Amino acid sequence: MAQKCFPLNDVDYLAEDLRLFHAGRTVGVMQVTGNDFHTVAGAGMQTIVGKGVAYLLTQIDGLGGVVYANTDNVVFNHDAADALFNRYDAIIIRYDKETNACALKLIKGTPSSEPTKYIPKRSETEYELVIKYVYIVAGVGTITNSDIKDAILNEELCGIAVDTLAKIPTKQYDDQMKSWISNSQADFKKWFDHIKNQLTEDAAGNLQNQINSLNNKVNDLKDIFIVMEEDSYIPPEERKIGRLYFNTTDRVESGFNNEIRVSPNMGLKKV
Repeated sequence: MAQKCFPLNDVDYLAEDLRLFHAGRTVGVMQVTGNDFHTVAGAGMQTIVGKGVAYLLTQIDGLGGVVYANTDNVVFNHDAADALFNRYDAIIIRYDKETNACALKLIKGTPSSEPTKYIPKRSETEYELVIKYVYIVAGVGTITNSDIKDAILNEELCGIAVDTLAKIPTKQYDDQMKSWISNSQADFKKWFDHIKNQLTEDAAGNLQNQINSLNNKVNDLKDIFIVMEEDSYIPPEERKIGRLYFNTTDRVESGFNNEIRVSPNMGLKKV
């Protein structure tokens, strides 16, 4: 087993030796810009990947790795959508030992009635991080920002690089957020379905009839006249709609101009 130390004077080092400098780092995006590899829809079937820095291992379960940096926008042209089925394309960062290179790549997905997402390859000769999935809708000739799904927080696909032995469990946060969104959507659907069941066509019609009835009663009360009649009786057939008829029954002469004074008990009888 080889023993290595870095750095020492007057010693020639290979790239594999220098990678030991990163041995305590976890793989993933390094968030140097604060929004590394921000991806947006371009013209037609294009996506545009922004600047970013990431750290990858050079082989599965390897010790140390490489740092990849994208210093300018990278434009990808996606193949045309299938006429019948949707698919997921993937934007990845790939280290390839055989070509001695590391770069952003676009992986075309397979159209299907139930499309699956690309799983990163990791072996003795290559290592990949998936940073975005792009949903290609069947029969559609453009990609929108809502079709671009971020995968960076998923530690199985990418993750956030950490420079210490401590590890931020982003997968846990990602899973919790997805669970919360799913539960919220389920709760809203349950509530909405309940409301729809309560407001069936018959129930809605009955509710409208009650509203109309109340409106009619309010309209009937808009113009009310009170008719005070002294010692007289008006037959029902002669009464008018919208008027209240009263007779004075407790009459006291005031002594002035034969006026009528109503007693304290109001002395009114509805007729």
